[in-house]
Amino acid sequence: MPPLGDMLWLAGVSVVTDGGMTHQFLADKESIASERLAVAFLADVLGPHRDLPVVTWSGESADCPVLRKAAARCGMADPMEGRWHVDLYRFAERALRLPTPRLKLKDLADYFQIPRRDDIESGTQAVMTFKRLVATSNGQQRRRLEKQLLDYNKDDIDVLVGVTDELRIMTAALPPPKFP
Repeated sequence: MPPLGDMLWLAGVSVVTDGGMTHQFLADKESIASERLAVAFLADVLGPHRDLPVVTWSGESADCPVLRKAAARCGMADPMEGRWHVDLYRFAERALRLPTPRLKLKDLADYFQIPRRDDIESGTQAVMTFKRLVATSNGQQRRRLEKQLLDYNKDDIDVLVGVTDELRIMTAALPPPKFP
């Protein structure tokens, strides 16, 4: 089993179309079988939407390599293979200057006044919460931890969609560059 930081155990996708829908997957244990379900989940959700870009925040260095390794471990195709991928962090890093202390998604959410509701503040805290989830057999505690993790994931998805919208608005207002 890979280290938990390399295991695909939580995934979420918001299909932003008319009446957009958010889909989430949360593993119930640390196993290849759970990873296989996560990869299959992403393939099922992304499959019908080949014409839409997949937007991530720092996905080139985080999400995509984890998914690629999980798919390889499971002997499955990478659901991102051949897809139109936009790493919004890389775009913002190269193209924008914003009055935020860091170029972190939650800092941008605060700047753009996008509400956040989750109790989990970081990926490290999410991993620790997942470790508690898989270690407990108490049904009530499991449901509470599952809800926390899914709320954290949904919040990240909603913030990414909101920041994407705000950056699209900002960049659309820019005049085209003038060349001599």
